[in-house]
Amino acid sequence: MGYIDCRHPDAVISIGARTVLNNDFTITSESSEGIRIGADCLVGVGVRIIDTDAHGIAPDQRRGSHAAKA
Repeated sequence: MGYIDCRHPDAVISIGARTVLNNDFTITSESSEGIRIGADCLVGVGVRIIDTDAHGIAPDQRRGSHAAKA
């Protein structure tokens, strides 16, 4: 069981052919650049793949769109 989440209308997650995702994985995209996992990959148990740092650490940056994406 795993979790795949595109949090923005333009977010992209693509997973190539014959790629295996083990249990307890999370893939979260917030950017139009997205996350692309190629063909013939093996993703281990408990892996987290996220294309954003979620929010800044200062209290006034914890809400809204202060996240850096890469």
